[in-house]
Amino acid sequence: MGRILDREIKANIQAVSYVSHNREQGGKKYELIDKGPDFMRCAIKMAQIHQILHLSLPDNMLALEDSRMIADLIRRNTPLRKLNLSQNQLDADCAALIANSLIYNKNLQLLDMSRNNLGDLGVYLLLTPLLRKHL
Repeated sequence: MGRILDREIKANIQAVSYVSHNREQGGKKYELIDKGPDFMRCAIKMAQIHQILHLSLPDNMLALEDSRMIADLIRRNTPLRKLNLSQNQLDADCAALIANSLIYNKNLQLLDMSRNNLGDLGVYLLLTPLLRKHL
């Protein structure tokens, strides 16, 4: 429990720091690009709070625990349009979580899950809700 709380606190501090820096620059930022594994929690929080349109998290060793947070982000139907999860450690179980959340999302236009360990089952699970939406 302490480790999870520490990670949440660190993510909140990074989010506050990002927002403060962005306000000092006088502009709005609608894209977040990965800055390492510790940045992932912060990036997801930022996408939920600040209407991020593009979130790029390639090559961050994301796995099942991370895919739960990502699925929750997708399920909330935020304005997020592009999500890059390429080159991670996502498998068919991760794909199932993300696929179930796609049913509720109307805004996501691009989901890059290339170079993961999805297998045929993972690809099938991701395509199923998309095909159901369009039929």
